[in-house]
Amino acid sequence: MQIRLPGTEELPAPATPEQQELLQTVWNAFASTSEWPTFDWVDRKLDRQGLDAVAALAQLPEGLMRGLPDPSRPVPPDDSVLALTIAGAARCNGSSDVVLLFLALIRVLAETEQKWHAGPGGEKPNLSEHAAIRRLNLMPIEDHTTLLLQQGASVLMIRS
Repeated sequence: MQIRLPGTEELPAPATPEQQELLQTVWNAFASTSEWPTFDWVDRKLDRQGLDAVAALAQLPEGLMRGLPDPSRPVPPDDSVLALTIAGAARCNGSSDVVLLFLALIRVLAETEQKWHAGPGGEKPNLSEHAAIRRLNLMPIEDHTTLLLQQGASVLMIRS
């Protein structure tokens, strides 16, 4: 079940059922493997459902997916990684736990950075998985560990 988070009404949204299915397919792959799928995989999966991934991508509103192809090339290379933004993930069924955890983790990361006192070497702030679990008041159980690993992949996507 998809919950509506406050403020999501202002986020971009898919305009067609095909675009929604594209986002959901990408999300489902990520949720089950903790890795973003390639265009080739998504294209083949949607093709089996009679949907055109290229057409859905071409008209997808900005801000829902990272790794979109160069607009001058309508078909992305097969090995292009398709990754949802947090706005894209928020539009998918089954994503609410990860979206809420991601937002909480971003707040913890911002607080960590604010309170960081770099030494003379100019070290960067860091937050271990165990420290994140403690700061987020999570029990270190498998579900939360999996969610945190997915957050790590999502945070890496933000930095790139």
